[in-house]
Amino acid sequence: MEIIGNVMKLDIQYLSEEFKKTICINNWLTNIGNDHDLDDRIFLPFNIQHVKRKEQAYKLMRSDEWTNIDIEVFNNMLAFLDFYSKNKNIMHACGHDMHTSILLGTSFVLSYFKDKLNGNVKFMFQPSEEASPIGGSKGMIAEGLLENPRVDEAYALHVFGIPTGSVAIKPGVATSRSDRIDIEIFGKSSHASIPSEGRDAIVVAGNIITSIQSIISRNMPPNQTAVITIGKMEGGSRYNVLADYVKLEGTVRTFSTENADMIKERLQKIVEDIASAYGCSAKLNYQNGYDFVYNDPDLSEAAIKSLNEILGKENVLVQSNPLPAGEDFSF
Repeated sequence: MEIIGNVMKLDIQYLSEEFKKTICINNWLTNIGNDHDLDDRIFLPFNIQHVKRKEQAYKLMRSDEWTNIDIEVFNNMLAFLDFYSKNKNIMHACGHDMHTSILLGTSFVLSYFKDKLNGNVKFMFQPSEEASPIGGSKGMIAEGLLENPRVDEAYALHVFGIPTGSVAIKPGVATSRSDRIDIEIFGKSSHASIPSEGRDAIVVAGNIITSIQSIISRNMPPNQTAVITIGKMEGGSRYNVLADYVKLEGTVRTFSTENADMIKERLQKIVEDIASAYGCSAKLNYQNGYDFVYNDPDLSEAAIKSLNEILGKENVLVQSNPLPAGEDFSF
């Protein structure tokens, strides 16, 4: 273990590199002084703050954080911005800095008015939300986040492309299940001028990429939806040599367990059979990721009622369809 300031860095894979911000969050919470109680059972960056009021129900409010996952591609695109990150390959690209700021502000206000609260609040500053399929919430839950004292209700938000001053909410299933797929294709290399001597893994990869889209158009019920995307492809060593190995990486987004199981089964069949047809072999690694976020209908209705009174009904958008986004708040 490594000590960074007053932060204990634990060598476990669900932590990210958000230690400087963690120290900043801790300092903000500490500066509130006697108006709050800081729970130090769980080492930072698992920041947990309590606002306690007698032995009443506990509500949890959560913000998520993200830093350095696959962001090299954005460096040149964003370098001209005034708020470009000063730390190379570390930035907030999904609104998570806003999430943290919002929860810090909420913790300050509720701590100030804690004597007027009809209940208790536990604040959750969570790292690694983008690190699917592991994520940060599983680790916090394993460390006892939801217990001692037990959490009765949990709330979270995400900034999104809706009009400023409005709030969107989706009772029931609110986000998709988010799974990851890796496909490895094994062929045989040869010179490009004599392809009959080899087994071209790139040709196999191209056919697999095309064929898996038929799962959506031909195997999904017409009144349901899902997404299969291949976002990364690696293979080949030289322009005039057949590739003997290709790796594909992608994601599967679904809104029901039945469809997720069906897609996994179809992917396995397509990957193996197409590779075999071209004299190659292939392996599918299907990783179950974040499950669906399910918003309790009664709590959703209570939130909608409160928001209507504060913002006006015209600014409370009740969504009819879930978002095809993954969220480890689901755990």
